[in-house]
Amino acid sequence: MSTLTNKFTSIKLDTVAIGGALPFSLIDNYEEILQESIKPLRTSEIQHYIEKFDTNKTYYPLLHLGHDSKEIDIYFLIAKGDTNGFSMSVFKNESKTDEADLWSLGGFESFSNMSDMVTLQEGLSRDNLYSFPFFSNIYTEGYYNITVTSEGKIEVEKIEVAEGDIP
Repeated sequence: MSTLTNKFTSIKLDTVAIGGALPFSLIDNYEEILQESIKPLRTSEIQHYIEKFDTNKTYYPLLHLGHDSKEIDIYFLIAKGDTNGFSMSVFKNESKTDEADLWSLGGFESFSNMSDMVTLQEGLSRDNLYSFPFFSNIYTEGYYNITVTSEGKIEVEKIEVAEGDIP
């Protein structure tokens, strides 16, 4: 298999897609990253997406979600190394507005653990924002709801689930 270029799998967020799940298995780059058959990002490229990054990790482009009318772009990166990583960066009008270390928030043990607990969305919510549920090994009383605001900020809300309820 030939090495791919370092491009993100790209999806346009043009429509409201309630329940439009996007599991990692459907993201083209995901398996390529796990097999290390995709070209990693260069340091200058990493710095564009992540302010504080670990030079002992290798970073790969996972997914780019774009929304033309709001001029919001969301990028997800995966890092491999002694400890792994999963990061999210948001840009508005091509300027970075926020970033989040989702690997630490989730307390993940492995990529398979992460892909079992996180399912991204391939569309917008009814209020035309991008959000997705985020389960964590650390917060076990419920889950997080992660939303990208129209200003390009990442909001993390804890959603408590009563014992016996299904989230």
